[in-house]
Amino acid sequence: MGVRFGVVAAILTIGLGGCAPTPTLRNVLAKNYRGYDQLLPASGILPDEGRYQYLPGNVIALELTEPRTFEAAAVWSEKSSIYCPINIPLSALKSAKAKDAYVLHNFDLSLRQSLGFDKAKADLRLEENEIEVLRRVEISVSSARTYRLYPGQKPNFSRECFAAIAGRPDLYRLRTILAGDVRIRILFKENVSLIAKFVVANKIKSNLGFGFLNGVAQDYDATNMVFAAKVSPTKVSLTPSLTAGIKAASPHQK
Repeated sequence: MGVRFGVVAAILTIGLGGCAPTPTLRNVLAKNYRGYDQLLPASGILPDEGRYQYLPGNVIALELTEPRTFEAAAVWSEKSSIYCPINIPLSALKSAKAKDAYVLHNFDLSLRQSLGFDKAKADLRLEENEIEVLRRVEISVSSARTYRLYPGQKPNFSRECFAAIAGRPDLYRLRTILAGDVRIRILFKENVSLIAKFVVANKIKSNLGFGFLNGVAQDYDATNMVFAAKVSPTKVSLTPSLTAGIKAASPHQK
């Protein structure tokens, strides 16, 4: 149901210096896009596809892989493309511009003093020798937009789809989605070999949350991707009115 780019579980951690933990994309979401949680896998937008898996209003099976904290958004992973689409294309939904975001971690600062080396290895998901070759890592989110149903706009759910998922305990409603362009820039220290750059850059990409990135050298872009959403638990039961068959469940988190 739609083209999807391969993605792995975590996002690269990028710091602001000082004694605070190095932020991940979860921290970027919590700070800049309050209420939005990370979606895995991220997916390229299909504006004219009414059966796209990340349409706002969709009912979808998700697994909570990382809970929300005060400083970090939750991470939700899609379960085997189990969802019921609203059958309204994204181009027909309400969109609004969201602010852009930018964070930087400068490794010219004393990493051992600012974070502690063991803490840095855990946050960055890199080994000691891999951290030593980095000088700077940047992440930016641009052209950010949110999408949601217009007030009074009703989904066109399929009864057959509801029959297939009714009663599942892992169903959630995507209330709003967040999309944009994500750019990652990695700057290595001098005299780092091409092999070391290749290995570390690919490990960072695999820890990034976006497995499909365009770019050359150590400058990577993922364009027009849905990577976050506001998520609410829900229940589905077959009723004469399909819309009435969607009921809010007790939230799993605040």
